[in-house]
Amino acid sequence: MVNLSGKEKKINNIKIISSLGFTLLFFSLFEIISKKIELNSIVLTGIRFFLGGLFILFLFFKDIISEFTILKFNQKLQILLTGFLNVCIAMLSLQFAVKLGNATTSAIIISSNPVFVFIIQTFLEKTFNKKSDNKSKNLLFDFIQLILLLIGVFGIFIVIYKKDKGDNSISIFLAIIASISFALYTILSKKLLKKVSSVTLNSVSFSFNGLLLIILSFILYKNDIFIFISNINLEKIVLLSTLSFGVTGLAYITYFYALKNLDAVKVSLVFYLKPIVVLLLNSIILFENVGLNKIFGIFIILASLFVYINLDKIRKLLKNFSKN
Repeated sequence: MVNLSGKEKKINNIKIISSLGFTLLFFSLFEIISKKIELNSIVLTGIRFFLGGLFILFLFFKDIISEFTILKFNQKLQILLTGFLNVCIAMLSLQFAVKLGNATTSAIIISSNPVFVFIIQTFLEKTFNKKSDNKSKNLLFDFIQLILLLIGVFGIFIVIYKKDKGDNSISIFLAIIASISFALYTILSKKLLKKVSSVTLNSVSFSFNGLLLIILSFILYKNDIFIFISNINLEKIVLLSTLSFGVTGLAYITYFYALKNLDAVKVSLVFYLKPIVVLLLNSIILFENVGLNKIFGIFIILASLFVYINLDKIRKLLKNFSKN
């Protein structure tokens, strides 16, 4: 592992924070843009990932081609399967969940993604990592972390919950599938990033799996595609471009940059901040009022995140304090 100087660490931290900020902004636009583009879920998911993958390929063509050609067959297969987990399972399930049910409920469940990342990552570590000197202390620490994440979910619920009709068991189930599969995708991608660059991983996996959905769309929803093309206008082009090149292209690159440098759970915490950004965007763009309950919810989210991120430092401070 490369030892960085103090100045280099600061620059690296600024890059990571900037990457997460960019990711957060564009990920927060996903529901708003998706609702405005009136297109079948399979068609929209296929187009945005196919175009997003091609966009990354266009930006880093030489690097991606040279890297992908020297990869082993099993590594190429891992890239495609990992992409399938995200594109064809996680994101497609989320699109259907938003369409079939209450978008607010789906947003709460997908924003709870860090809980699933933590559970899956902890399970894998406990199962395959046999080294554990203080199991009871580790279990207590893990339990406290889980409680903090659940408190954050409660804050998310307060911020974005609305008493709307439309909830049903199918949409809730699909949203849970989306959140769990994206959590697994995050963990598997972090392991792949040790062997493959983020631009190659995203470009190849997105364009290939996006193309699969486009082919499926032409078989099942040919008329929907022709209707969308015949009614295309400047607004839809801008929205689709933002969704494909911004949300699916650039935002995933910045997300993966942070993922390569930080723990998977900490990176996934960006989903906790997503409802806050959406709330602020709605208040600025749509002039919606921010009630006291939402401010309280924001406080809970930020407090739980602060304690979670600094939990290890807090534990060490308490340990030193007890000694004195």
